[in-house]
Amino acid sequence: MYERHRHTAGGRRSATHLAWTNMIQRCTNDGRSDFGFYGGRGIRVCDNWMNSFVVFLADMGERPSKNHSLDRYPNQSGNYEPGNCRWATKDQQMQNTRSTQLIAFDGERMGLNAWARKIGITHSSLQGRLRRNWPLSKALSSGPRNEIRNRTAMIDGASVPLSQAAKLSGIKYGTVRARLARGWTTERALNKREPK
Repeated sequence: MYERHRHTAGGRRSATHLAWTNMIQRCTNDGRSDFGFYGGRGIRVCDNWMNSFVVFLADMGERPSKNHSLDRYPNQSGNYEPGNCRWATKDQQMQNTRSTQLIAFDGERMGLNAWARKIGITHSSLQGRLRRNWPLSKALSSGPRNEIRNRTAMIDGASVPLSQAAKLSGIKYGTVRARLARGWTTERALNKREPK
């Protein structure tokens, strides 16, 4: 039976129709380079979607934008079927890969990239914090190093800029900043007797 959907008008297919076609090809065409990640792993397309673009369209709706593509979610290893698919951005899909390390903290569960963006630091900075065994609460709530530059310290009962506190303590300002970046307290970072 011919389906009327106007997604292949004039010999051109819509982005939604292309997504549907590619979904099927990934799971059935063993000649594709990406087949091993989909059909080769046992990922299938449900019968209703496999046999009808109109049914797929009714379940999924139009592709929201050129920045969206089809994503198996919440079960990344599950099949293409209603309840396990969404239109997602590249960032959303990066959070839903088998290799993404998800971290649960403060009621949220995200990958390292998402946490780094949220607190305003780079992915590698966050990885470094975790490698240095920062407590999760500090690693995921401390902003960029610019905050270190704005810190002050109490010297003789007065609040002074960190650079001045370092000078008064006889320690290089860069050393103090590096210590703070490693998670040291301000008092410990300004202690000249600490080993380097």
